[in-house]
Amino acid sequence: MYGLSISVAIMFANLLVDIIAALPNYYIMTLNQRYYVMEITMKMYIAIREDFPDFMTPTLVAHSVIAAHIKFTERKVPEYEKWLSDSFKKVTVRVSRKEFNKIAQLPLVYGGREIHTCNGEITCLVVSPTEVVPNVLKFAKLWKPE
Repeated sequence: MYGLSISVAIMFANLLVDIIAALPNYYIMTLNQRYYVMEITMKMYIAIREDFPDFMTPTLVAHSVIAAHIKFTERKVPEYEKWLSDSFKKVTVRVSRKEFNKIAQLPLVYGGREIHTCNGEITCLVVSPTEVVPNVLKFAKLWKPE
């Protein structure tokens, strides 16, 4: 009696795993012989160079994100369009010059600047959302005023 119930439960669980795995925004993670359904949430990363003054950061981010939106929309970047309609999550990070230079090398990055601050250098990078987050962004410090 229990043998049939357990085998039906296992069959049902495997079917459920297959169905969830087929969904575009979810993946299955196993840990300690348990299954967890994890949602893939794409995020836009906004990287601010650490030497940029905090009092100007909101203006820099606003201008950079709007310009990046225009660029990514004109190019019809599929990941950006998916993020725009499904997620719209953003993460703002404070990075060193070394990290900033690594981020600048990523594909689909927009560089923003405030012309009268930091000698007009690019001090904000807006990275088009992707499902795989590079480590330089994943482990960066969240931005907060200092």
